[in-house]
Amino acid sequence: MTADPPSLAPTKLVERSRVWYYKHKMNPQNPQQGYGYTPHNDDSHTQQPSPVPVATSAAAHATTQPTHTSNDPYDFILHPESSQGKLQPSNSPLKRVLVVLGFLVVLVIIIAVAANFLLPKDLTVSQMTTIAQEEQELVRVATFIASNARETELINFAVNTKMSVGTSQQATVAYLSTRKVALQSKQLALRYDAKTDTLFKAALASNSFDTTAIQTLNTQINEYKADIKVAYGATKSKKARAVLQDSYDTAVALSEQGTSLTK
Repeated sequence: MTADPPSLAPTKLVERSRVWYYKHKMNPQNPQQGYGYTPHNDDSHTQQPSPVPVATSAAAHATTQPTHTSNDPYDFILHPESSQGKLQPSNSPLKRVLVVLGFLVVLVIIIAVAANFLLPKDLTVSQMTTIAQEEQELVRVATFIASNARETELINFAVNTKMSVGTSQQATVAYLSTRKVALQSKQLALRYDAKTDTLFKAALASNSFDTTAIQTLNTQINEYKADIKVAYGATKSKKARAVLQDSYDTAVALSEQGTSLTK
């Protein structure tokens, strides 16, 4: 066996050069990495094949994207791309009509509530009820005077007052019934004045009943006439005003008759 010629034996310098070259040769796919040469694969002079990039189309990339499914109600905010294919509510004419109708209903309710607080209320029923109660008390007083008076003129005046005011009261109660108000006897007697009875008892005891009676009856008739005038101005009902006008005319006639007895 003969030794290799000195010119063919690799020197240490040549070996080091090969190591450096293969160790620092850049990988075209990843410049930061070399081919990973080691002295063990130096004699084979083989290189690892470079990875070949796979060409992908835009359509293939789109089909391979992961789909996002979630039950979160706010998913459309966090992932707006996932809700692009969903159906959106349509702005149909029926929907617009329903919205307008709802707005009108709310507006009508607001106007009704405001009118109830701001507009003047109809005092017809309350005023007519007060008149009916005054008429009840006036009839009671006139009845007592007619039963206890001595002078004929005073008795006639008391009886006339009882009959006339009683007729007016019937008209007042009939009107209230048309407004679905039914006054019972206890309600009509709410204007009862016990002071009048005390005054009459004292007058009977002092033998001055006729004088006290005519003054009291005239006072109550004038108050009744004034209250009718107030009630007439507080109502706009034609029927109520017609009833009140008749009652006022009666009160004026009774006031004139009572005044003539004091002269």
